[in-house]
Amino acid sequence: MSPQRPRIAVVTHRREFESVLGPHVAAVVPESYLDHLSDAGGDPIMIWSAMSQAPLDIVKGVMLIGGGDIHPTRFGSSDSGDSIDLRRDSMESGIVKECRARSIPLLGMCRGAQAINVALGGTLTRVADHRQERPLSMPHHKVEIGEGSRLARLVGSETLEVNSFHNWAVDRPGQDLAVVGRDLDGTIESVESIDGSWWCLGIQWHAELLEADHTRALFLGLVQAARGVR
Repeated sequence: MSPQRPRIAVVTHRREFESVLGPHVAAVVPESYLDHLSDAGGDPIMIWSAMSQAPLDIVKGVMLIGGGDIHPTRFGSSDSGDSIDLRRDSMESGIVKECRARSIPLLGMCRGAQAINVALGGTLTRVADHRQERPLSMPHHKVEIGEGSRLARLVGSETLEVNSFHNWAVDRPGQDLAVVGRDLDGTIESVESIDGSWWCLGIQWHAELLEADHTRALFLGLVQAARGVR
C-alpha cells in the first residue's frame, strides 16, 4: 500500500495583471511550489490570503511562499516596503500562530520565513546585495548550517549553495526560533523551531526555483512531517 498523500495548504499571493478582458487581480501560487510538493508525495491545496479563517482542519501541513514585503510596522520599523498586502500579512500571522498551537508542520520560503519570524515576535532588517541578477535556478552564495539542526539533517550537509532574491532578512529571531543558517556575510538565512513537538523551518532562499539536490529534501521534509514522520 502506498503512503497516504497528506494535504498541504499553500497560501496564495495577490498579483495584478492585464488580459484581453482588461486589468485583473488574481490569487496565485507559482506552479514550481505545487510541482515540488506533489513530487514529494503531498497534495497541495491553495488558501486565499483574504479568507476570514484558514481551513487548517483539513490539512496536515502548511507552506508559506515568497512575495511582497511584510509591512514594516508589524516588526516595529518605520521603514517602507514594496508590494505590501495587509490582508496576507494578517492571514499568514494567524496561520503561523495556529500551526504552532496545533503542532502543524510549517515550511516558509523567502517571505514565508520572514512571516514565521515576525508572527512569533521577531524582527527583520534590510539587506543589500541579496537580489541576484543571474537566473534563480542557479546559486548565488553559500550558507553555513548549524551542526545537528533539523535543516542539516534534512539536506545532509552543513554547507549549501543557494539562490537569493530578497530585500529583508531575519534580524532578531522570534520566540522559540533558533538561527540555523547564515550567509558568509552574516545574514540570517534559516530559522527553525526549538520546540521538539513542532516541525517548523524557514529558509530565505527560493528553493522552488533552485536546481540543486537539496531542494527536494526540503519539500520531502515537510511532507514527511505532515505524515507524522519526524
